[in-house]
Amino acid sequence: GVGSAFHFWLNGEYGGYSEDSRLPAEFDISNLAKEGQNCLKVLVFRWSKGTYFEDQDMWRMSGIFRSVNLQWLPDNYLLDFSIKTDLDEDLDFANVKLQAYAKNMDDACLEFKLYDDEQLIGECHGFDAEIGVVNPKLWSDEIPYLYRLELTLMDRSGAVFHKETKKIGIRKIAIEKGQLKINGKALLVRGVNKHEFTPEHGYVVSEEVMIKDIKLMKEHNFNAVRCSHYPNDSRWYEL
Repeated sequence: GVGSAFHFWLNGEYGGYSEDSRLPAEFDISNLAKEGQNCLKVLVFRWSKGTYFEDQDMWRMSGIFRSVNLQWLPDNYLLDFSIKTDLDEDLDFANVKLQAYAKNMDDACLEFKLYDDEQLIGECHGFDAEIGVVNPKLWSDEIPYLYRLELTLMDRSGAVFHKETKKIGIRKIAIEKGQLKINGKALLVRGVNKHEFTPEHGYVVSEEVMIKDIKLMKEHNFNAVRCSHYPNDSRWYEL
Protein backbone atom coordinates (compact mmCIF):
# COMPACT_ATOMS: atom_id res chain seq x y z
CA GLY A 1 0.00 0.00 0.00
CA VAL A 2 2.96 2.36 -0.57
CA GLY A 3 4.03 3.36 -4.07
CA SER A 4 6.54 2.66 -5.18
CA ALA A 5 9.09 2.29 -2.35
CA PHE A 6 9.82 3.60 1.14
CA HIS A 7 12.23 3.78 4.07
CA PHE A 8 10.93 4.29 7.60
CA TRP A 9 12.28 5.38 10.97
CA LEU A 10 10.75 4.91 14.43
CA ASN A 11 11.81 7.26 17.19
CA GLY A 12 14.80 8.34 15.11
CA GLU A 13 16.05 4.77 14.53
CA TYR A 14 16.06 3.23 11.06
CA GLY A 15 13.40 0.51 10.69
CA GLY A 16 13.49 -0.88 7.14
CA TYR A 17 12.79 -0.64 3.41
CA SER A 18 10.21 -2.07 1.00
CA GLU A 19 9.52 -1.58 -2.70
CA ASP A 20 6.51 -3.80 -3.50
CA SER A 21 3.63 -1.33 -3.62
CA ARG A 22 0.73 -3.81 -3.67
CA LEU A 23 1.70 -6.41 -1.06
CA PRO A 24 1.91 -6.03 2.74
CA ALA A 25 5.26 -5.04 4.24
CA GLU A 26 5.81 -6.17 7.84
CA PHE A 27 8.60 -5.14 10.20
CA ASP A 28 9.49 -6.24 13.73
CA ILE A 29 9.81 -3.00 15.71
CA SER A 30 10.08 -4.59 19.17
CA ASN A 31 13.52 -3.04 19.74
CA LEU A 32 12.49 0.38 18.37
CA ALA A 33 9.14 1.00 20.07
CA LYS A 34 8.85 2.55 23.52
CA GLU A 35 6.14 2.97 26.11
CA GLY A 36 3.93 6.00 25.50
CA GLN A 37 4.03 8.18 22.38
CA ASN A 38 6.15 7.05 19.42
CA CYS A 39 7.20 8.96 16.29
CA LEU A 40 6.98 7.19 12.91
CA LYS A 41 8.56 8.81 9.84
CA VAL A 42 8.17 7.43 6.31
CA LEU A 43 10.16 8.54 3.25
CA VAL A 44 8.28 7.52 0.07
CA PHE A 45 9.88 7.34 -3.38
CA ARG A 46 7.73 7.65 -6.48
CA TRP A 47 10.14 5.60 -8.63
CA SER A 48 12.29 2.56 -7.74
CA LYS A 49 13.59 -0.69 -9.25
CA GLY A 50 10.18 -2.17 -8.51
CA THR A 51 8.57 0.35 -10.86
CA TYR A 52 9.74 -1.69 -13.86
CA PHE A 53 7.76 -4.71 -12.61
CA GLU A 54 4.65 -2.60 -11.94
CA ASP A 55 4.58 -0.94 -15.36
CA GLN A 56 0.97 -1.72 -16.32
CA ASP A 57 -1.68 0.35 -18.07
CA MET A 58 -2.93 2.53 -15.22
CA TRP A 59 -2.53 5.95 -13.68
CA ARG A 60 0.93 6.40 -12.13
CA MET A 61 0.62 7.76 -8.59
CA SER A 62 2.66 7.58 -5.40
CA GLY A 63 2.20 7.83 -1.66
CA ILE A 64 0.63 5.76 1.14
CA PHE A 65 -2.76 4.57 -0.09
CA ARG A 66 -3.66 1.64 2.19
CA SER A 67 -3.82 1.23 5.96
CA VAL A 68 -0.84 1.32 8.34
CA ASN A 69 -1.37 -0.88 11.40
CA LEU A 70 0.46 -1.61 14.64
CA GLN A 71 0.14 -5.28 15.56
CA TRP A 72 0.94 -6.77 18.97
CA LEU A 73 1.79 -10.47 19.12
CA PRO A 74 2.40 -12.73 22.15
CA ASP A 75 5.55 -14.79 22.66
CA ASN A 76 3.95 -17.67 20.76
CA TYR A 77 1.54 -17.06 17.87
CA LEU A 78 0.23 -18.50 14.60
CA LEU A 79 2.62 -17.81 11.74
CA ASP A 80 0.40 -19.09 8.94
CA PHE A 81 -2.36 -21.55 8.12
CA SER A 82 -4.11 -22.91 5.05
CA ILE A 83 -7.50 -24.54 4.52
CA LYS A 84 -8.40 -27.06 1.80
CA THR A 85 -11.89 -28.47 1.27
CA ASP A 86 -12.49 -31.81 -0.47
CA LEU A 87 -15.99 -32.83 -1.63
CA ASP A 88 -17.01 -36.37 -2.55
CA GLU A 89 -18.57 -37.19 -5.94
CA ASP A 90 -22.14 -36.85 -4.63
CA LEU A 91 -21.39 -33.49 -2.98
CA ASP A 92 -22.95 -34.69 0.26
CA PHE A 93 -19.79 -34.97 2.36
CA ALA A 94 -16.78 -32.66 2.70
CA ASN A 95 -13.46 -32.80 4.49
CA VAL A 96 -12.16 -29.45 5.74
CA LYS A 97 -8.39 -29.88 6.07
CA LEU A 98 -6.18 -27.59 8.14
CA GLN A 99 -2.43 -27.11 8.01
CA ALA A 100 -1.05 -24.56 10.46
CA TYR A 101 2.29 -23.31 11.75
CA ALA A 102 3.17 -21.53 14.99
CA LYS A 103 6.33 -19.79 16.17
CA ASN A 104 6.84 -22.55 18.75
CA MET A 105 4.91 -25.72 17.91
CA ASP A 106 6.63 -27.98 20.45
CA ASP A 107 5.13 -26.37 23.54
CA ALA A 108 1.67 -25.59 22.16
CA CYS A 109 -1.55 -27.20 20.95
CA LEU A 110 -4.06 -25.90 18.40
CA GLU A 111 -7.84 -26.14 18.72
CA PHE A 112 -9.74 -26.19 15.41
CA LYS A 113 -13.51 -25.46 15.40
CA LEU A 114 -15.97 -25.09 12.53
CA TYR A 115 -19.30 -23.26 12.89
CA ASP A 116 -22.43 -23.12 10.72
CA ASP A 117 -23.74 -19.72 11.78
CA GLU A 118 -23.56 -20.08 15.60
CA GLN A 119 -23.82 -23.89 15.65
CA LEU A 120 -20.62 -25.85 16.28
CA ILE A 121 -20.48 -28.63 13.67
CA GLY A 122 -16.96 -29.95 14.18
CA GLU A 123 -13.97 -29.76 16.49
CA CYS A 124 -10.49 -31.29 16.60
CA HIS A 125 -6.94 -30.58 17.76
CA GLY A 126 -3.60 -30.46 15.97
CA PHE A 127 -1.59 -28.44 13.47
CA ASP A 128 -2.44 -30.92 10.71
CA ALA A 129 -6.11 -31.84 11.17
CA GLU A 130 -9.44 -32.21 9.41
CA ILE A 131 -13.17 -31.97 10.14
CA GLY A 132 -15.87 -33.86 8.25
CA VAL A 133 -19.08 -32.06 7.23
CA VAL A 134 -22.21 -34.05 6.31
CA ASN A 135 -24.53 -32.47 3.71
CA PRO A 136 -22.51 -29.24 3.53
CA LYS A 137 -24.02 -25.97 2.38
CA LEU A 138 -22.05 -25.28 -0.77
CA TRP A 139 -20.55 -21.99 -1.91
CA SER A 140 -21.50 -20.83 -5.41
CA ASP A 141 -21.47 -17.58 -7.38
CA GLU A 142 -25.23 -17.23 -6.77
CA ILE A 143 -25.28 -18.31 -3.11
CA PRO A 144 -21.82 -17.68 -1.62
CA TYR A 145 -22.43 -19.49 1.67
CA LEU A 146 -19.61 -19.29 4.22
CA TYR A 147 -18.77 -21.24 7.36
CA ARG A 148 -16.85 -19.74 10.28
CA LEU A 149 -13.48 -21.20 11.22
CA GLU A 150 -11.99 -20.60 14.67
CA LEU A 151 -8.38 -21.42 15.59
CA THR A 152 -7.08 -21.16 19.17
CA LEU A 153 -3.39 -21.60 20.00
CA MET A 154 -2.85 -22.66 23.63
CA ASP A 155 -0.15 -23.93 25.93
CA ARG A 156 -0.39 -27.39 27.48
CA SER A 157 -2.40 -26.07 30.44
CA GLY A 158 -5.04 -24.46 28.19
CA ALA A 159 -3.91 -20.83 28.51
CA VAL A 160 -4.63 -19.02 25.23
CA PHE A 161 -1.74 -17.51 23.25
CA HIS A 162 -3.44 -16.48 20.02
CA LYS A 163 -6.85 -16.70 18.34
CA GLU A 164 -7.87 -16.35 14.67
CA THR A 165 -11.33 -16.38 13.06
CA LYS A 166 -11.89 -16.70 9.31
CA LYS A 167 -14.77 -17.44 6.93
CA ILE A 168 -14.45 -20.30 4.43
CA GLY A 169 -16.56 -21.71 1.62
CA ILE A 170 -17.00 -25.35 0.59
CA ARG A 171 -17.12 -25.89 -3.18
CA LYS A 172 -15.90 -28.11 -5.99
CA ILE A 173 -14.42 -26.51 -9.11
CA ALA A 174 -13.64 -28.59 -12.20
CA ILE A 175 -13.18 -28.33 -15.96
CA GLU A 176 -14.93 -31.15 -17.82
CA LYS A 177 -14.71 -31.38 -21.62
CA GLY A 178 -13.71 -27.74 -21.78
CA GLN A 179 -16.60 -26.60 -19.55
CA LEU A 180 -15.97 -24.82 -16.25
CA LYS A 181 -18.18 -26.22 -13.48
CA ILE A 182 -18.88 -25.31 -9.86
CA ASN A 183 -20.45 -28.05 -7.74
CA GLY A 184 -21.23 -30.03 -10.90
CA LYS A 185 -23.09 -27.18 -12.63
CA ALA A 186 -21.85 -25.42 -15.76
CA LEU A 187 -20.72 -21.85 -15.18
CA LEU A 188 -20.58 -19.08 -17.78
CA VAL A 189 -18.04 -16.49 -16.62
CA ARG A 190 -19.39 -12.94 -16.99
CA GLY A 191 -16.80 -10.57 -15.64
CA VAL A 192 -15.08 -7.24 -15.76
CA ASN A 193 -11.62 -5.76 -15.20
CA LYS A 194 -11.27 -3.62 -12.09
CA HIS A 195 -8.60 -1.14 -11.02
CA GLU A 196 -8.23 0.22 -7.48
CA PHE A 197 -8.91 3.81 -8.45
CA THR A 198 -11.42 6.60 -7.91
CA PRO A 199 -11.50 10.05 -9.58
CA GLU A 200 -11.63 11.76 -6.17
CA HIS A 201 -8.98 9.83 -4.21
CA GLY A 202 -6.81 7.99 -6.72
CA TYR A 203 -5.50 4.69 -5.32
CA VAL A 204 -7.28 5.19 -1.97
CA VAL A 205 -10.45 3.08 -2.21
CA SER A 206 -12.76 3.06 0.82
CA GLU A 207 -14.91 0.13 1.91
CA GLU A 208 -17.96 2.17 0.91
CA VAL A 209 -16.68 2.39 -2.67
CA MET A 210 -15.86 -1.34 -2.71
CA ILE A 211 -19.42 -2.22 -1.67
CA LYS A 212 -20.82 0.17 -4.28
CA ASP A 213 -18.71 -1.55 -6.98
CA ILE A 214 -19.88 -5.01 -5.89
CA LYS A 215 -23.55 -3.98 -5.95
CA LEU A 216 -23.11 -2.41 -9.39
CA MET A 217 -21.52 -5.60 -10.75
CA LYS A 218 -24.31 -7.77 -9.33
CA GLU A 219 -26.93 -5.45 -10.84
CA HIS A 220 -25.35 -6.16 -14.24
CA ASN A 221 -25.28 -9.94 -13.58
CA PHE A 222 -21.50 -10.17 -13.36
CA ASN A 223 -20.20 -13.21 -11.48
CA ALA A 224 -16.44 -12.61 -11.82
CA VAL A 225 -13.94 -9.79 -11.52
CA ARG A 226 -10.33 -9.56 -12.67
CA CYS A 227 -8.24 -7.57 -10.19
CA SER A 228 -6.03 -5.85 -12.74
CA HIS A 229 -3.07 -6.16 -12.45
CA TYR A 230 -2.09 -6.66 -8.83
CA PRO A 231 -3.27 -7.95 -5.44
CA ASN A 232 -6.12 -5.75 -4.25
CA ASP A 233 -6.80 -4.57 -0.70
CA SER A 234 -7.48 -7.62 1.52
CA ARG A 235 -10.87 -6.16 2.50
CA TRP A 236 -12.03 -6.47 -1.14
CA TYR A 237 -11.58 -10.26 -1.06
CA GLU A 238 -13.45 -10.51 2.25
CA LEU A 239 -16.40 -8.59 0.80
